[in-house]
Amino acid sequence: MNSLRFFNILCLNCIGSVFFGVANAANPEDTATALAVAAGVKTGLCAIPDAGDGSLAAAFAKKGFVVWASNPDAGKFEAARLAQADSGLLGRSLYLETSRPGNIALADRSADLVILNVSNPALLQSLTAAEVLRVLSPYNGVALIGPLSTANEPAIKEWAKSLPGVTGKEVAGTRWLMARRGALEGGQPWSHWFCTPDNNPVSADSAFDLPTEIQWLGKPYSYPRHVGCRVAANGRVFVMIGASGSAGVPDDMSDADGKTHQIVARSIFNGSVLWRRPIDKDRRVLQSAMVADGDRLWLADGQNVLLLDAATGEEKMRVPVGKEGESCKWIALSGGILTALAGANDPPETYFGDYSKLL
Repeated sequence: MNSLRFFNILCLNCIGSVFFGVANAANPEDTATALAVAAGVKTGLCAIPDAGDGSLAAAFAKKGFVVWASNPDAGKFEAARLAQADSGLLGRSLYLETSRPGNIALADRSADLVILNVSNPALLQSLTAAEVLRVLSPYNGVALIGPLSTANEPAIKEWAKSLPGVTGKEVAGTRWLMARRGALEGGQPWSHWFCTPDNNPVSADSAFDLPTEIQWLGKPYSYPRHVGCRVAANGRVFVMIGASGSAGVPDDMSDADGKTHQIVARSIFNGSVLWRRPIDKDRRVLQSAMVADGDRLWLADGQNVLLLDAATGEEKMRVPVGKEGESCKWIALSGGILTALAGANDPPETYFGDYSKLL
């Protein structure tokens, strides 16, 4: 991984005019919204090579994306940087760079969304489909290529034919091509606390290989004492976090409401925080309390097992477990059957105190 790509991905979590033909008079915010909705990508890392004056890149950053955008014309981007100087976005969620044509300066398999403006014919002359595929994240990564016209459509389809899952897409009255990366070949989910429902912590994953590289770093750089159940599937990792009574939780572990005990869902490939969900401060986190089931997440929560949308954290279903004075201790999913174990509530001191009491 070259130093420029590493620098961009490392910084993620410290990851002409309005140039699209999506309604020529549309403002950048409307364009960004239309493209994100069409792609089905709500947040994450967005790459926009040859990004015109950078106004659309800034619009994506305001929507919560981390955006890398490039332009070979240094003068245009200098004006864009000056325009965003007081926005608080530069160097945090918006990275405007001058780079050589044909290069997307991001780590392999890191981008959730790649926007290619083909109203500039020179873009596809310098950028290869292989480079776009290199940076797209498996499972959820999407590239949007357009707008299409009668004149350019044959050439664009020829250029994109090596990309996976290419389909046509209507975006605010204009036609685009959409490519989706799909599953990681050889990848296996870590669906339970110990990988599989039989508690065998040995993965059959063949996608991981040596030598290893740092894919991303994200805050907090050191977790509190109790990082509990961790599961992963379909490009997302879910971590249940608590804290000891003495050490507490660092400020940057809190969510928008100041909650410190929580589940944090991130992209495996770039570390973007997808959602957070607070949990009871007295609950155990060192237990089989989550199951990653494709695009769904099962969560043991008090007297219930919840079914959540893995991408958004939205609650889809609530299944009662146990009776008054009991809580769900353990869940597993096998053969489409969810099994739950309930028992008497644990007193808080079994969590806030001697670690050996958890064993």
